[in-house]
Amino acid sequence: MSSLPFSCFKNSAVESFDTATSVASDPTSIYYLEEHGYLLWDIDNGDTGFKLYSLLYGNGLRDPVLHIDLNIDHKVTTIFDNNLDDEKPDEKNLKLEQIFHGLCYKENIDFNEMNWIVMDVNDWSINDAIRSYRRDNHLTHKVQIRVTPQDKGWSTFSEMHYYKSAAKMIPEKRKLTGSLWYSGKWRHTNVDPVEARAAELAAEDNLEAAVEIAANAAAAHENAMLEGGTESCPDTGFDN
Repeated sequence: MSSLPFSCFKNSAVESFDTATSVASDPTSIYYLEEHGYLLWDIDNGDTGFKLYSLLYGNGLRDPVLHIDLNIDHKVTTIFDNNLDDEKPDEKNLKLEQIFHGLCYKENIDFNEMNWIVMDVNDWSINDAIRSYRRDNHLTHKVQIRVTPQDKGWSTFSEMHYYKSAAKMIPEKRKLTGSLWYSGKWRHTNVDPVEARAAELAAEDNLEAAVEIAANAAAAHENAMLEGGTESCPDTGFDN
């Protein structure tokens, strides 16, 4: 039987993590994440922020394998930390889109209602592509980049695994934003350009508001942990 690496979970019943037990393959199951070796922590008491911990990554509450915020009002999903690629290899490991769908089902959220996926990306290939795109299009470093299927850079950015992951997360929308803005939404020739731009600006304002809310909630959580002097344990959701 696998052992949990977190001391505060010692008394939790971990039978659901037994490698001999068949793993739930249905993402709609309330045990889906747990039976794949993940523990969910609702960091802001039923609001929007969640931290996910893995049996195969990290050594404590400072090491979530995934930190995600689901803002239903603004229809924005923000991903702050994604360490899924650093998990020890195991057949139980889930991909980002699988965890996202399982979490949405658990929280009774329709993931296809999300309009934006925001990812905190620190990747040399992305940064190099951004620099090349700015240079080729004579853009300064302060200009926000938006790449659509009609743009030359689409073939480069849409092939990156960040976009592919986001497309699988909300397949009906296919939007991703981070340091770059991707949009899989085709432009309609019968839409007035002024109205279209106004709609874009409104959507961006909505997006920025959601990201700010998520960032503030994450900062408040970190401060609470620091001020408390000890790291409070999440509700494991398991019966002892």
